[in-house]
Amino acid sequence: MLQPGLALVKEPTTCRYDNFCMRAGDETPKVLPALEVDLEKGNAWTHGQCPEAVNRLLDRLEELASTTKPGAIVGKFGVELLGDLWPEHLDDPDFNPRGYLSPSGELRLCARTVVEAQNLFTAMMVLAKIGALACRDHRRWQRWAIPANAPHSLVLKYNQQHVERIVLKIAYGVAVAWLRGNGRNACLPTSIGLFVRGLRELDQGVTIARIMIEEDTNNTLAEIKVGLVSLVAPQSAVVGLFGDWYQISVPEHCSFGVSEAVGAVCRVEPPRSQRWITASKVTEVLNIVGSTDY
Repeated sequence: MLQPGLALVKEPTTCRYDNFCMRAGDETPKVLPALEVDLEKGNAWTHGQCPEAVNRLLDRLEELASTTKPGAIVGKFGVELLGDLWPEHLDDPDFNPRGYLSPSGELRLCARTVVEAQNLFTAMMVLAKIGALACRDHRRWQRWAIPANAPHSLVLKYNQQHVERIVLKIAYGVAVAWLRGNGRNACLPTSIGLFVRGLRELDQGVTIARIMIEEDTNNTLAEIKVGLVSLVAPQSAVVGLFGDWYQISVPEHCSFGVSEAVGAVCRVEPPRSQRWITASKVTEVLNIVGSTDY
């Protein structure tokens, strides 16, 4: 749903930029393996969480250089331009372009401009071909602790269709669970199942719209703002994702299959819990979010 893009942090001791990533469950960000190149002076540095991680990047670059021929298509890799993301860093003399491995193992280039990215790639291929990357002497490896208050710059790529898939999956999942819990066979409509798995587009007649809540004077929604809530009727549903609410309407052939409005809430932060919502609570929440389709 949220795809991480460029993430940089400036280490205050060395004044060098590190690429980092954040994963669910980790207490602190992790430094990604990177090869930083000063194109003007011809210097280069490696960064990473550990020497083994840096070796994986250098191995990838050497493999790429061994298959590169003049005029040949090398392959596809991501290019991130600092000027498009943070123009205020363009004139920072401490920033040098770099190649790095993303958390998924994709080779990416980070530079100020397209021309600088091209020059960076050429420089990395030259370093690999002359054997400069083959020297893996990590005895000079140094470690620095990046303070918690150091400014971290992060770009997130937002995919609305992924959000819609999650919202629709939650609504149908609650309906199927309720039907099976009441002794009835139930499964996702074929077209909906294919959509939530990313295998087809959304059916015509299925609409998903975000609902803006104007007021919650009695703080009725407080207990479910930290988790997920799904309220389902035969052809409509309301889904809450951590305080954001979505209204779903479906045509008859994509019906949720329930004969009455049902609801469930899941608290995903400790203490974790899952439970069905009483009919009176469903009505109360629906009144607050402004849904009139039940």
